[in-house]
Amino acid sequence: MGAGAGVAAEAVGFVGGSRAWWRGLLDVIKGYAVLVPAAALTALLLQTLGTDPLGGSGGYLPSGILVDYWDDLSWTATLVTVVAGVAGALLIAANRAVLTAGVMIALALVPTAALVGVGLVTGDLDLATRAGLRWLHDAGIVLITATAVLMPIRVYRRRGLKM
Repeated sequence: MGAGAGVAAEAVGFVGGSRAWWRGLLDVIKGYAVLVPAAALTALLLQTLGTDPLGGSGGYLPSGILVDYWDDLSWTATLVTVVAGVAGALLIAANRAVLTAGVMIALALVPTAALVGVGLVTGDLDLATRAGLRWLHDAGIVLITATAVLMPIRVYRRRGLKM
C-alpha cells in the first residue's frame, strides 16, 4: 500500500473497528521514512550537478510558484484537500482502492513530504517546517474526511441496505 493510501487505511480501520488503522499507520511511517530521505538525496545530487533543487527559471511556470503552493496553508489548498479526501474515501468504499493512490498524490502528501527533505538539504529550515506543517494539515484532513464519509456508509451497510 502506498504511503498516501496508508493515511486513508487508518480511517478504514477506525471506522471498521479493526486493527487496519495500525497497518495504515505503519505504511505511512515506512513510506515517508523512505520518501523524505530520497528527496533529500535527490536534492543533494542536483546541487552537486549545479542545479537548484527548488527550481529556477526556464520552466513554464514562474520560479518558485509550485514550492509556494506546496508549503502554503491557504483556504484553496484546504478545499482541494477536502475534495480529494472525500473522493479518496468514496473510491475506497466502492472497492476501487487501486485508484486511491492518484487521489492521495493530489492531496499534496507526497510533494510536501519531498519538500521537507529538500528544505533540509538546502538549509531552508523554514521551508522544511512549512512543508511539514502542510503535510500534517493534509494528512489530518484525509483522516477526518475519510472517517466522515466511511462512517455513514458503514452504518448504511450494517442495516443491510444496498447502495
